[in-house]
Amino acid sequence: MKITKNTKLFGKKFGRLNRKKRMSKYDIGILGGSFNPIHLGHILIGETAAKLFNLKSVLLLVNSISPFKIGTKMPLNADRLAMVKLARLKNPLFEVCPVEMENGGVSFSYDTIMRFRELYPEKSFAFIIGLDSLLTLHNWYKIQELIKLCDFITVMRPNFERPKTLIGFPKDVEQSLLGNIIDCKLSDLSSTEIRNRVKDGRSIRGMVTTEVEDYISNHGLYK
Repeated sequence: MKITKNTKLFGKKFGRLNRKKRMSKYDIGILGGSFNPIHLGHILIGETAAKLFNLKSVLLLVNSISPFKIGTKMPLNADRLAMVKLARLKNPLFEVCPVEMENGGVSFSYDTIMRFRELYPEKSFAFIIGLDSLLTLHNWYKIQELIKLCDFITVMRPNFERPKTLIGFPKDVEQSLLGNIIDCKLSDLSSTEIRNRVKDGRSIRGMVTTEVEDYISNHGLYK
């Protein structure tokens, strides 16, 4: 899908948010990933970031090929995209964006956010990432340019401690990144665990939505 001014990237606002929380300087949260498969931890992360930062919506940005997962075996793009669409059916906070997938090739966040900024200069964006990603953020493609185009909201992960410093960033950027960490440790779910459970014939109920669970079963994924 080529992004144009008519492309629907953003949908309805996330209803009435908690007015006691800070008023956000961001319009759109971007939760990107391979979503192989998307699970309830992803949904919880997006919802929590939206509430705490008063985001209007959260974009589920489905990668084509992650630069950190080149060579990894993936289901068909259509299957990953279908599961993401099913996972957000009952939650108007989320919008599905297949731009990276449909552009093909390796997906770089810098290229995507540059395109978003060109088409929607009035919008402000923030990537929603886990703490494990924050600790390796300095390895992202053109990260020094990317941090000038958008901010990052980080969600703590189980078995991680809140960092006091970060590698590879000026002090002011480091403090901004550290200041946008959500302290609650939300979920230890992982797509890898879900794939392994399906392969072993174990239940994934309560780890993904019912619709995603049925899709995986009906299409024989991860066997």
